[in-house]
Amino acid sequence: MLWLTEEEAFHYAPPNDEERPSPGDASFAAAVSDWQQRTGASLGYATIFRILEVLTGACAEVQALVRGGSAGRDDAPASAEGVWLADLARKLFGPNGPTVVG
Repeated sequence: MLWLTEEEAFHYAPPNDEERPSPGDASFAAAVSDWQQRTGASLGYATIFRILEVLTGACAEVQALVRGGSAGRDDAPASAEGVWLADLARKLFGPNGPTVVG
């Protein structure tokens, strides 16, 4: 069996002259930038938060986290999972964003 690294596989892939990057989503980029400016969250975490906001079928914990971001305060449950969620919320909300309790 032949195993290739990702880089090796890329070099073995046939050329595709028709492949082009997507034009992007200007309104989503603006929403990410707005969250970054308001909260001080990094580009990566601001992007993740904005993705979670539009995610359909999210679990209850993600829905609560998004509600907390919108409301200005996130109350994480008092559990090991809650500690993890609170840490994630602090990163998603940045140093100047919603308050995280937990």
